[in-house]
Amino acid sequence: MIDRLANLDRRILYLIIMVLIAFPLISPIGLPISVSSMVVSAYEVVDSLQEGDVVVWSFDYTVGGGPDCHPQTEAVWQHLAAKNIGVVAVSFVPEGSQFSREMVTLWENEYGKVYGEDMIDVGFIAGFETGIGEFVGNPSGASATCIRGNRVADMPIMQGINDIGDFALVGAIATGAPGPFEWVRQLAGYDVDYLPGVVTVMGPQTIPYYESGQAVGLLMGLRDAASYEVIMERPGMATAAMDSQSFAHLFIILLVILGNIIYFIQQRSATDE
Repeated sequence: MIDRLANLDRRILYLIIMVLIAFPLISPIGLPISVSSMVVSAYEVVDSLQEGDVVVWSFDYTVGGGPDCHPQTEAVWQHLAAKNIGVVAVSFVPEGSQFSREMVTLWENEYGKVYGEDMIDVGFIAGFETGIGEFVGNPSGASATCIRGNRVADMPIMQGINDIGDFALVGAIATGAPGPFEWVRQLAGYDVDYLPGVVTVMGPQTIPYYESGQAVGLLMGLRDAASYEVIMERPGMATAAMDSQSFAHLFIILLVILGNIIYFIQQRSATDE
């Protein structure tokens, strides 16, 4: 029996892992997950917004960081949709526009939101921090037209917006530069709340902005996206993905333990002989 386990076809192990990963994605289980104070703060800030408020959401993440960052956007945008909050989408990295287009389409098709009234996608603005600075000072003029060719300044959602201080919240999810460092520097002097989200590895360098009060909350990676869903009591793809990771990790840990047990048994048998 021990020898059979020691020489088990690795393809069987791959198949088991595939099943363990796929099952939670199809049917999220919602395994217990701790929620940090930074995620709670982020949720409370969004939940305190009033119907009719307008926020900025900056898609400053790349395709490579999408699996870690986009679930954060999905969780918060679900919350914003439920509260009827307007959103102005923008990106300062070229790849960010594909994610903003996806969310705008989702809002139209699943939530019945009206483009131009409930949300608008300004698109990609070049220049990195220079682009952020231009947008902060003049959101309607930083990009003359939106992704659908409409003049940004003429859109209903942009009426009364003169600078970044006229928004109720600035949310920006990043995988690098531009990121929290650039946003905090450009938002200095404006009375607006800033909510950053980052890939997990950027968490330690971003936490000081939360601790100093320069950020009203902080989302770090897939785990915090799942935590946000837990607070909302609406399990989604982030929760499902965390379930998949947990099952796969547990199986690998069991294999490590089992492998060591088999090794010691075989060694003992060899010594006895």
